[in-house]
Amino acid sequence: VHSKLTNGNTYYLTTIAIDDADDVKNEEAWDVTSSTFVFDSSAPYTTISNLVHLTTAGADNAIFSTISGTMEEEPTRTDATKSSAGIQGVEITIQRMSDTQYYQGTGDSWGSSSVNIPVSTAPGAPASWSRSAAQGLPPWQHDVKYWILVRSSDKASNIEGYTVTRTSISIHFDVQGATAAFTNLISSTPNQGPYVSTNSALGPYYLNPSINFLSGTATDSPADVSTVTIAISSNNGSGDSWYNGSGFTSAFSTNTTIYRSTSSYTEASPDDSWQYDFNNIISSSLMHGATYLVRVQTADKASPQNVRAQDFRFIYDSIKPTATITFPADVFSTNTAVTITGTSNDLGVGISTISVSIGKGSAEGGSVCYDPAQTDFDNACPRWFSAAGNHLGVWSVSGVDWNDASGGDGRYFILSRSSDNAENIQTTFVFDVSSRSFNLEATGPITTITDPVAAYDRVSSALPMLGTASDAVCGVAKVEVRVKRSSGTIGWWSPTGQNF
Repeated sequence: VHSKLTNGNTYYLTTIAIDDADDVKNEEAWDVTSSTFVFDSSAPYTTISNLVHLTTAGADNAIFSTISGTMEEEPTRTDATKSSAGIQGVEITIQRMSDTQYYQGTGDSWGSSSVNIPVSTAPGAPASWSRSAAQGLPPWQHDVKYWILVRSSDKASNIEGYTVTRTSISIHFDVQGATAAFTNLISSTPNQGPYVSTNSALGPYYLNPSINFLSGTATDSPADVSTVTIAISSNNGSGDSWYNGSGFTSAFSTNTTIYRSTSSYTEASPDDSWQYDFNNIISSSLMHGATYLVRVQTADKASPQNVRAQDFRFIYDSIKPTATITFPADVFSTNTAVTITGTSNDLGVGISTISVSIGKGSAEGGSVCYDPAQTDFDNACPRWFSAAGNHLGVWSVSGVDWNDASGGDGRYFILSRSSDNAENIQTTFVFDVSSRSFNLEATGPITTITDPVAAYDRVSSALPMLGTASDAVCGVAKVEVRVKRSSGTIGWWSPTGQNF
């Protein structure tokens, strides 16, 4: 009979009993015992409605508070004229894919055995089911995948199988926001990024006029980065200080007037890169010495998106520093090794380094500049090298090998160049401030006697004593003469006493 029954139909069953008495058998009347039943051979139809298969769940996903869906009986769902046995119950199973453990239904309890966890149901069209965090859901972990299974059973003991995307789904969790960083903000602390928290600042960090854009990286796992937007304030985020495309005059809001799209975005591994061009901000709005706050907002591809805002700060420095030579004085002449000294000055964020170029004949061109590493004057000019002292305000250069074969006696030119913590580099070398020359001569001048001539030993009258004097580098300052009587009473001529 069973094979002849039709799924979804209602049947009326009645029985008659006959005993085995002699002669006339006793018969029970029909309909004394009867039953109406529904023949239901199909399993219920269940869905998970608030999760989508193979998606990445963000920190604000509904799964953190509840897993829910619908349930309907077959065959009534597909044919309203049919009858169904009715839902008996709904169960879910949660498996953590990283270690294949199953959720046991309470707290953070996991085990190797699968557990069918009962859920709450509610009538409706269709009926619904749910499992809330209060009833027991696992503490979902970042960057972990889970399989979530749901099945219904009906009062005819039909148990639903699993259908991928409907009752069997995989969810990957991303509960952390993306991370942004800058690559072109200048740090005074080596190997330290420019990120600053709300209450404390690392750095400081700088920007100069040669940089007309902000650039950085963005990374997120596992969902990946969706968007990066930039907002800039001239007053640490307070009041009407946010850049709106023409000036720092707007109050903060999350609309695109304040949060502006990047000029370019490149996906790469391991980090994406982005760039925001300043356009007319540099020329018209940024002020020397002012501190600016850059708020970088990143959104990932989780559902819903994890959105994170990070604050960065930089000091804008538009004035180049100056290095001044204090010794030697211009056109100074000496016959000993020289220690060059000087000072430095910056009207902005402070001196970073002092560099010097020393050349014989020129410090800006040619091929006779000094290289302390090679200790010679055989290098193309300018040849910049660091002075001692650097950012301390007073600097010096000593230990130059002036006696190198390409060096030696001659006129030397000095250029001093300063750079500040914002990487502004001095490019103008004012004469007698950042540019000087001096003469070095160790060999001395040369003199000759032209009259009297050598071996001239007979003089009838007083003759002038004549000669020449020359110096290739510094020039002749004076000539001195000594006369000695070598016969008779020997002695030296005394200009004061006018005798020998």
